[in-house]
This record gives sequence, C-alpha cells and structure tokens, in this order.
Amino acid sequence: MKKKIMDFNETWMNVLRKKSKDELMLIMYNREEYTPNLIALAKRVLKEVHGCTDEELLHIPEPDSLVEGEPGTRNLLLDILCKMGCDKSILFENDDLEDDGTCPITFHWDNYLFCG
Repeated sequence: MKKKIMDFNETWMNVLRKKSKDELMLIMYNREEYTPNLIALAKRVLKEVHGCTDEELLHIPEPDSLVEGEPGTRNLLLDILCKMGCDKSILFENDDLEDDGTCPITFHWDNYLFCG
C-alpha cells in the first residue's frame, strides 16, 4: 500500500481537526505562543469545522487585555475563595504593600494549603 505524502499544513490541519473548539480558541487567544501559520490553520478549522464566523474570531481579546468591566481570572479566584470562606493571604512583593496583580496568593481549603 502506497503512503500518501502530505505537506506540513495538511498534517497540522489533521491534528487541529481533532481538537475541541475550546482548545482551538485557546490557540487564538494565546497568539504569542504559536506561529502565525498555526494560528491561521486553527482559525481555518474553527471556521470550517466549528462554524465560527470572522466576526466571532475578531472579538477574541488580546492576551494582555481585559474587557473593561469584566473581572480578570485572578479577581474571580479571590471572589470564589471569599465565597468559600477560605483563609487567604496575599504575599506583597513590593514596597507599597499593594496587590499589583502579580503578588502570590496562599489559601487554606479542606485542610490543605495552596500557594500560587
């Protein structure tokens, strides 16, 4: 049986077609971690396989920006910890003793200590 020779793009398209929509959207969101060619292929699969429109793909935020008024992941985590009644602390690493969004967080939950 003769093997079919595929080019680089065909090979990656076959791999990307097996990914979920969420996994492909993550590629689109984390653009700085992938090559422009792979991003274009992921976009193509999102459109062909998952029915995404150009409009939907254009509104994926830049990785370093938040939609105004929307809490970021870190703030959502702090809110959830508060609702769970966890003892939490923020380890300030700057002289201003302000949480600039980069300070590590520790919390206790269910007799475990989590650091991050």
